[in-house]
Amino acid sequence: MSEETEEELVASYRRQELDEMAEALGLNPLDYPNKRSIAEVILRARREQRERERVEKEREAREGEVRKKMSVSTVKGKMAAIKATAEKMQKAVKELQAGIEEQANENRAYVKAFYG
Repeated sequence: MSEETEEELVASYRRQELDEMAEALGLNPLDYPNKRSIAEVILRARREQRERERVEKEREAREGEVRKKMSVSTVKGKMAAIKATAEKMQKAVKELQAGIEEQANENRAYVKAFYG
């Protein structure tokens, strides 16, 4: 499927339809004063979205290849599995620690409001 051009978007769609397309892409249509400007940003956002999807597919493919090569029955595979698990655990601990501090601050505020 070939990509629509800016001129085709402007000619083929009403402003309201372009606004809906922009919103579907996470854009605020109120930021664009005319059909041409919103058509331009829609096309740019579509290209960026396709590029992100392409990069994500490539990354998933590379990870799949690495997983095939690094089965847990090999020493390298076990080391990679341990490293991946450790990284996940470290991230979870950081999130947990941040949550504890937030809860402590909230508790202090409640105590202050209660006694204050």
